Amino acid sequence: MKTLSYIALLIVLLGSIGLVSAECTDSDGGANYNTKGTTTGLNSFNETSTSTDYCVYYGQQGTYGMYLNPGETAVMEYVCNSDGETVNDDLHVCGSYGCDNGKCLERSDVEDVVCEIDFYYEMENDASCTVEYKGVTKECTIKADDGEPGNQCILPDLYIAKPTPNEGYIGVEGLSGTFEGIQCGEVETVYNTNRFFLNCKNPGVTKNCYCTLKDIEWIMCELSDGTSEQEPCPYGCQAGKCLQQNEQIVTPGNNKPIEIPEEVNEEDKELVCIGCVKEEKCYPLGYRKDGDYCSDSSTFIKQQEKETSCENNFECDSNLCINSKCISGSLWDKFMRWLSKLFGAE
Repeated sequence: MKTLSYIALLIVLLGSIGLVSAECTDSDGGANYNTKGTTTGLNSFNETSTSTDYCVYYGQQGTYGMYLNPGETAVMEYVCNSDGETVNDDLHVCGSYGCDNGKCLERSDVEDVVCEIDFYYEMENDASCTVEYKGVTKECTIKADDGEPGNQCILPDLYIAKPTPNEGYIGVEGLSGTFEGIQCGEVETVYNTNRFFLNCKNPGVTKNCYCTLKDIEWIMCELSDGTSEQEPCPYGCQAGKCLQQNEQIVTPGNNKPIEIPEEVNEEDKELVCIGCVKEEKCYPLGYRKDGDYCSDSSTFIKQQEKETSCENNFECDSNLCINSKCISGSLWDKFMRWLSKLFGAE
């Protein structure tokens, strides 16, 4: 009799477990597109999962960006279904102010993006500005004779979420652009309290920069106004730019000599060339030419004959440095033939 009671109790318990429902919860109270929320409930596999709202941008790889039109941004909003248990996703296209940090933005959340040429620069002609941010491209024109102080234009329908804190002079990740109709010594993207800027700095001045080698690597820039700039590059220099920390130097695959710019002074050529200067060209270390090689002393030296001490293959006329000595090419050929006979005699 007790056995039957236990069985009945077990059946009741198992049945009650099957009837327990998983309640769905949504921290932003449902389809609230202007608030980032987290939703927990049963997914399509009938498993409990937690999902947080996130932004989707046009062209964004690996997301629902393929369903958006150019210039659109959206929020992937997670909501509870009417059954109170399961979770559903809702891709909602945001308005003019875009999406940031898992929510559609309102006007109070964003700032304009402004193209600016140095405030006191006297423009001789109109200049256009093209800006790109997270798959959105916008243009505006700065008028030379608009009668307004400064040289600015506001990008139409392009907004970026205010940084935190929203004051100071801060760089802007993902914002880039160009100017046409004017030469800019440098194009800068920055947030400067209450607005985002694409700045044309040193207008009308062109800059030619190249890497040099003193005690450490430097970048030297000659400006078209006759002035020059220089600064040390503690992490190395390449292609006229200082490298950032942990940024790798990209070595050209062809390892060929490069032409030295004509505007480089004769006395500066050895500073510009981290290698050997010959016939108005810069040759990389180890480059072999007419029986000579470019040495670490920045001069071409005659390649060495057999039995001469060496450290690198390119120092030897046979291109073979073994055990710190140059060996003859014919001796190496004999050794290789002996090896081939040895292993081919099986």
